[in-house]
Amino acid sequence: MIEPLLKAIEPLVVEELARANKQFPQFHSPHEGWAIICEEVEEAKVDMGQVDLLNNSLRREVFSDNEKCADMHIKSMRKAAVELAAEAIQVAAMCDKYEFMKKE
Repeated sequence: MIEPLLKAIEPLVVEELARANKQFPQFHSPHEGWAIICEEVEEAKVDMGQVDLLNNSLRREVFSDNEKCADMHIKSMRKAAVELAAEAIQVAAMCDKYEFMKKE
C-alpha cells in the first residue's frame, strides 16, 4: 500500500524543485547536475546511516528491556527518518531539474 504515499510525495518533489529553481539557476552542464545530485545522495546516505545506527541501538535497548532508552532512540530515529525523507525528495527534485536541463 505504498501507492498513496508515492502520490502524496510527488507534489512535494514539484514544490522542492520550484523552491530550488527560485534559489539557484538551472544546471550549466550534465557534470554540474551530477555533482549536485551526488551531494544530495551523500546527505541522504548520512541520514540513512543515522537511522541504521539508531535502529541498532533501539534493538539493544528493546532486548535489554530498557524502555526509557528505547523511547529516546525511537524519537531520534523518527527525526532522522523524516530528514532522510526530505533528502530523498531533494534527490528526486534534482533529477527532475537535470531532465529539464536536457530539454532546454
